[in-house]
Amino acid sequence: HWKLKLEESRQECYYLNFYTISQLVLIQKGLRAFIGDSDPRSQEQLYHLLGLLNPDVSRDDIQSALRQSEIKSQTALIAAVSSKPTRFHSVARSGRYSFIGGKTVSRVATKSKESTGEEEIQFPDNFTRSDREIGEKIRSTCDFPLPLIIEGIKSILHQSGVVTEHELLKWCMENAKMDRDSSSGEESNEEVSEERYDTSPPLHTHLSHAESTADTESDYIDMLQMGTFLECIHLNSYNKIRGNRELYTIFKVQEPNLIFVPSHLIYESVLSLYHRTPKLPLPYASEVLLCSELTKLEEIDIFWRRVISKSDHNHLYLFCLVGIDNLQYETAVQAVNSLRKYLQLEVKSKYKLVIICSEEGEERSYMAAALENYRRPSHVFNSNLSADISDYMLNKLSQKFPCSTRESAWLVDKEKSRVRLVVSSSVGAGKTLYVSNLQLKLSQSVLSGDEEGDAAVTVVIHGKQTSEERLTEQLLKKDISRVEHGMIFHVDIASTVQQGIEPVLFKLLVLGYVCRGSGELWCCRGRDYYVIETTVDPRMKQLERFTQLFPTVQCIQPIDALNTRLVTGKRQVQVIDRTELDREEFQRTFAYLKQMEAGQHLAPFRYDSDTFHRRAPLETLQILLKYCGIERSSWTEMKNFVTFLSKQLSDCDNSYYCLSGVMGEEWVGFKSFVVKFLIYMSRDFATPSLRDDVDTMTEDLIQVYEILKRRKWENSSHPYIFFNPDRQTMTFLGFLISDQGHLYYSENPTVVVEANILQPNLMKILQHNKVDLNEDYQLLDKAKKIEKLAKVMEIEWLTDPDPDYVLTLDNMRKILAILMRFRCSIPVVVMGETGCGKTRLIQFMCALQAGANNLLILKVHGGTTERDVMCKVEEAENLAIANSLDHNIDTVLFFDEAN
Repeated sequence: HWKLKLEESRQECYYLNFYTISQLVLIQKGLRAFIGDSDPRSQEQLYHLLGLLNPDVSRDDIQSALRQSEIKSQTALIAAVSSKPTRFHSVARSGRYSFIGGKTVSRVATKSKESTGEEEIQFPDNFTRSDREIGEKIRSTCDFPLPLIIEGIKSILHQSGVVTEHELLKWCMENAKMDRDSSSGEESNEEVSEERYDTSPPLHTHLSHAESTADTESDYIDMLQMGTFLECIHLNSYNKIRGNRELYTIFKVQEPNLIFVPSHLIYESVLSLYHRTPKLPLPYASEVLLCSELTKLEEIDIFWRRVISKSDHNHLYLFCLVGIDNLQYETAVQAVNSLRKYLQLEVKSKYKLVIICSEEGEERSYMAAALENYRRPSHVFNSNLSADISDYMLNKLSQKFPCSTRESAWLVDKEKSRVRLVVSSSVGAGKTLYVSNLQLKLSQSVLSGDEEGDAAVTVVIHGKQTSEERLTEQLLKKDISRVEHGMIFHVDIASTVQQGIEPVLFKLLVLGYVCRGSGELWCCRGRDYYVIETTVDPRMKQLERFTQLFPTVQCIQPIDALNTRLVTGKRQVQVIDRTELDREEFQRTFAYLKQMEAGQHLAPFRYDSDTFHRRAPLETLQILLKYCGIERSSWTEMKNFVTFLSKQLSDCDNSYYCLSGVMGEEWVGFKSFVVKFLIYMSRDFATPSLRDDVDTMTEDLIQVYEILKRRKWENSSHPYIFFNPDRQTMTFLGFLISDQGHLYYSENPTVVVEANILQPNLMKILQHNKVDLNEDYQLLDKAKKIEKLAKVMEIEWLTDPDPDYVLTLDNMRKILAILMRFRCSIPVVVMGETGCGKTRLIQFMCALQAGANNLLILKVHGGTTERDVMCKVEEAENLAIANSLDHNIDTVLFFDEAN
C-alpha cells in the first residue's frame, strides 16, 4: 500500500523524484530535528539533501519553505472545502492533519450544543462584518469550535489588525488542543478520503533501516506536503534554470537518443551537450545520472520520472544517462522495462533525453541492445572538443552567484574559479605547498582573522582506487552546517590511486554532490572552493585528458622551472614559489653557496637575514640545483637538502670553532672545510633510497627497480659532522682525512672523494688541539659510544638503557641519521628483513633520552584499519606535547612491520 501511495505522490509532486526513499526518510528526520533544534547530524544532512535543489540553502530558506508549503496546503484545504465540503469534514474529523511548522495538529471535534446543554455563543459586537463572515466560513467548513475561532480573530486583530481566511485557519490549526485519541472511537466508522491527503502510515515504518520504534507518526509530514516543501526550496534558489537547453540537430525531442563514444571522451561528450547553450548553468544533479555497477534500479526509475513528467519546466532541461554499459544485467533489464512503461504514458512535456554508452562496452550492454532503435550518430563528439570545453568550464565555474559572493573562499583563486585542480606528473612538485598558500591567504584576507582550522578542510584518498562512498564518508565527517563563510575543501588524491577518479570528480565538481549507498550525500555550496591535488602519470592518458577540462595549475620540478614561463597555453604553471624561496632556510643556504661559487673565504662570513640582499628566484634556484647533487631533483628533495644544510650552517655560525675573531688566523680554512663537508652530508640526507616516481610504477617494475637501482644503506657512504649543542665540541663520524688534506670515506679509504679539502697545516693544528677527525669508533667501548651519542642528542645523564644491546658503529650512524632527520622534519623509513633489529634500534634510541615514555609502537598487520592509525596518531600527538613541555624530548610513533 505504501509503495502505491508513494508512486501516486511522485506522479503529483515532481520534486519528490529528486530523492530515493532512503533520502526522503532522511529529509523527514532532518525536518523534525530542525524544528526541535536537536540531532545536529540529521540537521546537517538536511542541508546537504536540500542542496540539490538550492546549493546555498540556509536556515531562513527552510523556515520560509515550511511557511510557504503550509500556506499552499491551507489553500488546497480551502479549495477542497468550496468544492467538496463533505470530503473536507471527514478529513478534519479524522485527526490526520499534516505536520506543519513543527507542530502536529490533532483533529478538532465539536459536540453539538444540544448534546452539551451549553448556551449558544455569539461573535462579539465589535467584530466587523468581514471578520464574522470569515469566522463563520471557517466554523462551518472546518468544524472548529466557535470559542477557538473567536480567540483566533482576537489574536490576529491584535497582531496585524486584518483577518484573512489563511491566517485564521492557520491560527486555529496551531492552537487546537483537543486530543484526537479521546474521541477516536465515536468516529471510527467515518471514511477519510485519500484522494488528496496521504493518510497511510509514515514511509519510514516500511523501511527496515529506519528507527521506527523511536519515531512516531506525528513526527513526519506526508509525502504531498513534502513535495510542496521541496518545490518551495527550489523556487527560492538563485540557481534555477532560466532558459531552454538546446539539442544537437541529430537528436530528437520526446524520444530517447542513444549514442556511443570512446570511453576517454565520455565526460567531454556530456559537457558538450550542455555547451550548446553556454549561457545556462552547468548540468544540474537532477539532469545527469552516472551509472556504475552499484547503481540501483530506484535511482534510474526516479531519473525516468524526472525525464517524463508533468512538470511545467521539464522541457527546459536536458537529461543525460551516462555509462549504461556499467550497469549490472538485472538492473539494466528492469530499467529498460521501466522506461518502456513510462514511454507509453501520455506526456505533454517535450522532454530531451540522451543516453550515452562507451564504444568499448557496447557488446556487453543490455540497455544499449534494447534501445538500438533510438541509436543516433555521434560524429559531433570528436577528439577536438577539449579546448572549447575547457574554456566553457572556466567560464561556468567563475560565474558569480548573488548569495554566494560574500565571504566566498574562491576569492583566493587567481581566476575566481570555484574549482581548481593542482596536478603534476610526479610527486614532490610542490602541489601541497601551493594549496597551503591558498589556505593561508584565505585565513588572512577573506576571513578577516578567522582561524585557519575553520577555513580549510583536507580529505586524503589512499589506495589503488577511490570511490564515491569513501569520499562522501570522509567529507561528512566535517560539520559545516553552522559555518556561514566559504571554506577550502582540499581533496588530496594519493599518487597510488589510479582508478575511479574521473566519475567521482565529475559528480563532485560538475554536478555538485557525492552520495553514499545509504542515501546520505554531500552537496557543494556556492561559496566554497574545491581544490583537488593529484599526480597524473603521463601514461594515464584518460585521466590526463579529464584534468584538462577543469581550471588547472600544473606544478613542475625545479629543473623544468628554469626553462618555462608563468603560463603555458591555457593551463597555469606553478614555476617558483617566491614565498618559499624567500624563507630563511633557503636564503641562508643560498648565501653560503654563493660565497663558495664566487671563491670567497667563508671564515669572516656570517648570514644575517636583516642585511642579506635577496636575489632573483631563478638565480637562487640555479645555485641550489647545482649543489643539491640529485639529478632532476624534486622540490621535496631540494627542500630536504636545504633544510638540513641550513640547520647545520646555523649551528656552524654559532660554533666556537667558526666564530670570526675568536680563533687565530691559522684557523681561517677550517670553516670552508666544514661547509664543504656539510654539503656532502646534506646530499646524503636528502637523497631517497627510491626515486620519487616509484609509486607510479607497476608492482613488477618496482621489484626490479628495488633490486637493481635502490640506493642501499650498506653500500653507501655516510660521513657526518655534527656541532654539539654545547657549541664547544664537534662530533666526526664516517670519514678520513689524510695528512695531505684529502677526503676519504671510511668504507673505502682508497678512493679520494675530494682532494685538498683541508690545508695540511690546519690538519696539524687540529691534531695539536686534540680534534681527532680520524677517530676509530670501532675501538671504543659501549660506554664511550653512548657518550658520543649523548653529546649530539643533548643528553645530560648517561645511562645504558639496554645492556644486552650491541651498539655497533653502523647502529650509531643510523641513530644519528634518524635523529637529525627528525630535527629537520625529513621523513624516515627503516627498512630491513624481519628480525634484523629495526624495532630494537628505535627502542634503544628512544630509551637513551630516558626520563619519560617517548615511544609508541603500532603493530601494522592485515587487520589494522585507518581508524586504528588515526587513534594512535592522536595519542602520539598528545604524548608529544606533554614530553616537550615536561622533559624537552622528542616523541616517536613507530609503525612496525608497515609493509
